[in-house]
This record gives sequence, structure tokens and C-alpha cells, in this order.
Amino acid sequence: MSWYSIAEYENIVEKFDVQILNQLNPADFVDFGVVDSKIYYAKLEELMNRQGLNPVMKTWLFVFATAVKNKRRILMAMNKPVFRIQPWYTQVRQFIENNLCQYTHETDENRFAVVHIPSCAPFIASRAWLQISREPTVQSFLENLWAAQINLDGALMGRQMTWEQDFWQNVVLKGGNRFERQGFQQEYWNTKSQDKYLLLGPNGTLYGPPEVINRQRGYNEEEIRRWIESKVDHVAGAGPGGGPGPGGLGHPLHPAHLQVGPGVGQGGPPPAQPPQQAAGPAGAAALPAHAHPPPDQGDEPPQRRQRKE
Repeated sequence: MSWYSIAEYENIVEKFDVQILNQLNPADFVDFGVVDSKIYYAKLEELMNRQGLNPVMKTWLFVFATAVKNKRRILMAMNKPVFRIQPWYTQVRQFIENNLCQYTHETDENRFAVVHIPSCAPFIASRAWLQISREPTVQSFLENLWAAQINLDGALMGRQMTWEQDFWQNVVLKGGNRFERQGFQQEYWNTKSQDKYLLLGPNGTLYGPPEVINRQRGYNEEEIRRWIESKVDHVAGAGPGGGPGPGGLGHPLHPAHLQVGPGVGQGGPPPAQPPQQAAGPAGAAALPAHAHPPPDQGDEPPQRRQRKE
């Protein structure tokens, strides 16, 4: 047991300036300790606003970072004519070139790590993933690192963890971050699985029945199937020649331009099951405040190559 006398307390305290403690601002210390997804989003939002990105530009930034969490590969893929003719292209590309970096240790007040974009707002990333996926299924939905941050029921969360364990142990074979080299980290997964983020419908409202939106329970498999069925089909609206109209191959969000599959995006192997039909959309509500979302596991973009036995 350790304790001080009154005189000893006074002797120690007089060696410090206690008034400094009274002037401390919590906002100055958000980067100390664990940085959760809400803090990451606040940092990204401030940087996007400072660089003048409008809602369209912010959306495309999330689309590209969801398709592949690698700055170099994003810039290469953006060279497609279907993107270069868009009015948002120049400013989004400049932001990626000047204000994004690849790794957390490279970040500063003017640069944000691309690997943290999908996990800082998985409700945006999940909708982007749905629209750029060729044949999304419940299983391929679960094969994303941000899926554990969604408000899923126990059965789906168990399937997601099983996939993620295999992903870190057998698919990610290279990477500079020590956690990637150590494989699946149960503590990190446990933390991010407490996020309970909600999904969005095609009009941006929250998707699901009231008890899911109120976080009384998680989405079940049938509700995820119905959410997948809410995907807006751009192929059906193709114009003459597939030009840059409301749909078709000329549309920037057509899956042909932003492919998600093995080695692309945040998932791993191809879908394990075919798409399934389901009933219509679920209910919607206003976006609630979210408490204590955790960080994503891993820092650097993993290099995926199936381990040879």
C-alpha cells in the first residue's frame, strides 16, 4: 500500500503548474490513444471540407476507397475515360493525390490514410459496395472487413468472423503492419463488432425494421437479402451505344468500371453462394447518433494470395 502525508502531497504538487491542467481542451487530444471510427470520420470530414469537396465529390471518394484500399491502384483505375469526363474528376483526383496517404504512420493534419475510409463510415461503404458489385450475395457481403461493424445478428456475425479469421490467417500473407503479420486479432474484432452501424436504402434513409434501427436486435439473413435486392440496376437503363447516360456501360458506377472480387475491394475469395430473391424493402428512419465505434483492424493494404499447402 502506498500513500503520502499532507506535507508530502504539497511538496510534490508545488513542483507542477496545476493551472495548466485546468486549461486543457479535450479536442486537442483526440489523436491520443485509440482512435475509433467516429474520430476517423471527423478527421476525414474536416479535411474534405477544408479542401472544398462537395457531396458528389465526397461520395466518389468513398466509392473508390471501397473498391480498393490502395492509393496507387485508385489513381491508376481513375484514368478510365468514363471517370475522366466527369465534372468532379479533377478535384477528387487532386484530393487523392495530395490529401490521402496509404499508411496510418504517414498521416498528418493534411493527409488521411485511405485504408480507414471505408471503416470510418461503413454505412456509406456498404452501399457503395452493393452498387459496384456484379452479383452481390449475403456471403460476399460478409466477406468485407467493415461487415463486422454492421448491426448483424449472432448467426451472421459468426459467419463474418469465420471468414475474417481465415482471411487474416490464410489470405493475407504480406504486409508491414505487425497486426497483419500476426494474423487475426480477436480483441480488435470484438471491439469493432460492437459498432452496430445500420445499412442505407437507395434514397439514403436507414434500412430495416424499427427493432433493428433501434438496435434492439441485428439484421438477419433474410433482411440482408432484401437489402441486396434494393440495389439500383443501372444496366436496365442503358442508352444508345452505352453512352454516359442514366445507366449502362457508360455509367461510372457500372460494375464493369469498379469491380469487386478476389484481390479487389475489402473482400477475399469469390462469393460462396448465388444471389437469392427476397421480398421488398424494409422500413427507414432518421440517422441516429452512434456511440463508441472502434477502429478497423490492420493498417496497410493486404496482399492477397492463397497460401499453398
